[in-house]
Amino acid sequence: MKGASGVKEASTDFGHIVASSPLGVVTARSTADVRELVSFAGPAGLPVSARGAGQAL
Repeated sequence: MKGASGVKEASTDFGHIVASSPLGVVTARSTADVRELVSFAGPAGLPVSARGAGQAL
């Protein structure tokens, strides 16, 4: 996801019931990307929320 369209897509749930603007959107390409994100976000006090591709994540 890139740019404003990616943030807009990440701002609602799948049922479009809840809307909230995220601080950022990250598209991880590997488990190392996820590990790096969590290692940064945790100590910084930033919440992390996973969103899958419709896989009930």
